[in-house]
Amino acid sequence: MSNAPGIITVGFYMRNNEGVIEPMVDEYTGEEMTISFDLREDPFVWSRSADADDECDQDGHLHWNAATGMFYRDGVFSWEEYGPKHSEEEILDMVANGEGGVRKAVTHGVADFAYFLDHHDMLLKIVETK
Repeated sequence: MSNAPGIITVGFYMRNNEGVIEPMVDEYTGEEMTISFDLREDPFVWSRSADADDECDQDGHLHWNAATGMFYRDGVFSWEEYGPKHSEEEILDMVANGEGGVRKAVTHGVADFAYFLDHHDMLLKIVETK
């Protein structure tokens, strides 16, 4: 019987002006930003609210991402991330074609150096496993 987690929640963080790491808050929901990856789904697809961009001039529109090849071992969670795209269909096509995936890996982030530095200076870490 495996004791590997089926759900891994990853939190998003930023450094404030004083350099202190703080949770990011979704400006549309007011909640701390997390993604709960379901390792039983491959690909795992999620969406999030996004600001207006070159492809969509509406604040709060959805961006879709997907994760494949997910695994958790020895306190490290890793996945291949695709996206963002503006529809679930587009992200699934991207995954099917193997276009543009980026391998990411995070830990439980017990110290400043234990966070994954993502794009736009976002920091990622595991906040829950179950």
